[in-house]
Amino acid sequence: TITVNITPIGYIQNLYIEDIKDNKVYVAGTVNAKFFYTVFAERKDVDKLVVEQWQFFMELNQNS
Repeated sequence: TITVNITPIGYIQNLYIEDIKDNKVYVAGTVNAKFFYTVFAERKDVDKLVVEQWQFFMELNQNS
């Protein structure tokens, strides 16, 4: 799974993700666009990460 966020720099721009293919992200929209981006992806070569957020939260409350 890949998630991409794009934020225009300077002024409103019509930007969107046109495609994600072969580990490449294709951004379309305004010509010569300037933007920030973040990419979040899930690795396929390792097991999924197990998050134990609730247990950690409970331990913090018990120690307070």
